[in-house]
Amino acid sequence: WSARIPSALENDRFVLHCQKIYPLDANSTEAPRCELLVRMLEEDGSLILPGRLIPAAERFRHMPEIDRWVIRNALKLIARHGVRMGLAAYAINLSGQSLGQEELLDFVKREILRSSVNPGLVTFEITETAAIRNVSHAARFMTELKKMGCQFSLDDFGSGLSSFGYLKMLPVDYLKIDGSFVRNMVHDEHDHSIVVAITQIAKTLKIACIAEFIEDEATLQALKEIGVDYGQG
Repeated sequence: WSARIPSALENDRFVLHCQKIYPLDANSTEAPRCELLVRMLEEDGSLILPGRLIPAAERFRHMPEIDRWVIRNALKLIARHGVRMGLAAYAINLSGQSLGQEELLDFVKREILRSSVNPGLVTFEITETAAIRNVSHAARFMTELKKMGCQFSLDDFGSGLSSFGYLKMLPVDYLKIDGSFVRNMVHDEHDHSIVVAITQIAKTLKIACIAEFIEDEATLQALKEIGVDYGQG
């Protein structure tokens, strides 16, 4: 992996896939959003999915390079196809390794300006654990990019089992409920209660809520009844 990932970066063997995020309110006229997800291509053209790629990239500390590839190419994609795709926003993931680098903010600003993409179309997803590892740094990063018009989603929310106090320090637009709670919520009373609690907290703080890992109609209906704003899966 320590050699395969740099080789793939050097030879541009990464691709972006799009997974849509839909408003769950039946009366909503808002266009869908999407999350841009990275995959690595083997030399024979086969796909390496994130479940294998990301742990290896984190172990050998290649995530900052991958994140930069994703940011640069996501902005190119949005600039080239954004209007035709007709989506309300495009979510780009940032790893904890990247978020901890001081130079990331300048890189993101530079790439957005270079691409001429409307920053309002860009949502950055940061995991809860990465954000709370250095709350003050994350808050400054988010505040600076929100001034440009970008938005932020706190990913895997609920998995960190941390205090909600830090949410007051982060200018978050979306809370993304950790998929491990969503996947079994119809059959597991505890998971259902956690999803309800997170949704209520989000509404109190006037933050929109996204549920991921929606795999069936029953889960979709349960989320609509709870009042979750967006669904992905």
